[in-house]
Amino acid sequence: MTLREEVLDKLEDYKGEFISGEVLAAELNVTRNAVWKAVRALRSDGCRIEAVPNRGYRLTSDTVTITKNGIIKYLRSPDSFNINIYGSLDSTNTQLKRAALDGAPEGTVIIAERQSAGRGRLGRSFFSPPHGGIYMSILLRPLVSLPGLLPSDAVMITSAAAVAVCRAIEEVTSKHVLIKWVNDVYYQNKKICGILTEGAVSLEANGFDYIIVGIGINVLGGELPRELEGIAGALYDARDQEYTNRIRHKIVARILDNFSDIYRGGLRSFVPEYRRRSLILGKDVNVIQGDTARPGKAVGINDDCSLSVLFENGEMESISSGEVSVRLR
Repeated sequence: MTLREEVLDKLEDYKGEFISGEVLAAELNVTRNAVWKAVRALRSDGCRIEAVPNRGYRLTSDTVTITKNGIIKYLRSPDSFNINIYGSLDSTNTQLKRAALDGAPEGTVIIAERQSAGRGRLGRSFFSPPHGGIYMSILLRPLVSLPGLLPSDAVMITSAAAVAVCRAIEEVTSKHVLIKWVNDVYYQNKKICGILTEGAVSLEANGFDYIIVGIGINVLGGELPRELEGIAGALYDARDQEYTNRIRHKIVARILDNFSDIYRGGLRSFVPEYRRRSLILGKDVNVIQGDTARPGKAVGINDDCSLSVLFENGEMESISSGEVSVRLR
């Protein structure tokens, strides 16, 4: 861990209170000048650090910046990822798509503090306000890293990402989360994460030239649009004293490590866990495809992560696309 990372850790530990340069220097066994240089470097990374004579340094209350170094220090395999941080983007998926077309390698990651045009499944907009969310996209090159992956397997990538997110959240926060088929993660019966997977298929190779996995997580709660009230939630309330910006760094790192483990360890291996985490198995649902909603019961998740639904007319069908909502009786 570099000195500036250690300084940032100390400042986060004090949760907005001042800590003197002398105390920082003593606790880290360095000179006060070294502390000052570390603070200056952190500021250049985007951290908002207040300095007051005779009081010391503190992170301002609106310090919510995700930094590359803040993520890397928690990664098991930092050399596997090329992480790029932006203050604001139209969409991390869109930005990564541009990079993919320019030849960016697998493992390229785009993260933004804010998205002005974030997108969800089925062309919907994705609400992604600044300060407290995770908005990230991961680039895969399956023709090189997973040549057996077929276009029909795309749902497996989305499902794998959902499991990676659940593992990361539980490892970092100890909060129990569930998955609503196929790509939504829920905490306390509210959606806190959406996943959008996009790709380009090579017809010649009958496989994906690239896949982009976009992940948006509400970590710290805030004001929501009226249409999302009662539907969307967050892992932490603004009043939670245990929340620090370090939590976002850790969650991002664990998502990357967990997703890499699943992707490289065999895509079928995570399916039993995906089933265990299901929010809808055994429940009455509406299957929405286009303008049609068909009532039925979610009875199983298959090895390819398609959903088995027993419809009210007695027909059983495996669903690999569309949307599912839980019916309340």
